[in-house]
Amino acid sequence: MIKLRHIGIVVRDLKKSIEFYEDLFALEVVNEMLEEGKYVEDLVGIKDASIKWAKLKAMDGTVFELLEYKNSPFHEKDNYPANRLGFSHVAVSVEDIDVVYEKLQEYKCKCNSKPLLSPDGKVKVIYCHDIDGTILEIVEEL
Repeated sequence: MIKLRHIGIVVRDLKKSIEFYEDLFALEVVNEMLEEGKYVEDLVGIKDASIKWAKLKAMDGTVFELLEYKNSPFHEKDNYPANRLGFSHVAVSVEDIDVVYEKLQEYKCKCNSKPLLSPDGKVKVIYCHDIDGTILEIVEEL
């Protein structure tokens, strides 16, 4: 048996990303830390890694871990395509997708469309990118 522990997202600016996720999904910061040294270097496989991270928790217990690599360059590509190999997206359910969509517009996040009604009429959905290009699938169950 497994249980999803958290979702880790590499970000450019930890402070800005914390503000974004707190505002968008009402997440609460439950822990912040700077990790560096042999342990973290060995763990992530990056020499001289220095990572400032924060864990943000949703009301249902879901945890987002935001990681800012302080002294090592990261591989950057804005707005990854949905069909890239490996990690594709983070999907979350919200109570009011239209409110979330408006907030995404305020942050100038790229959305593929306005919220769409699924063919079966059970959900409204949008695919968008967060402020660092990570794909978010946002769903409102009807």
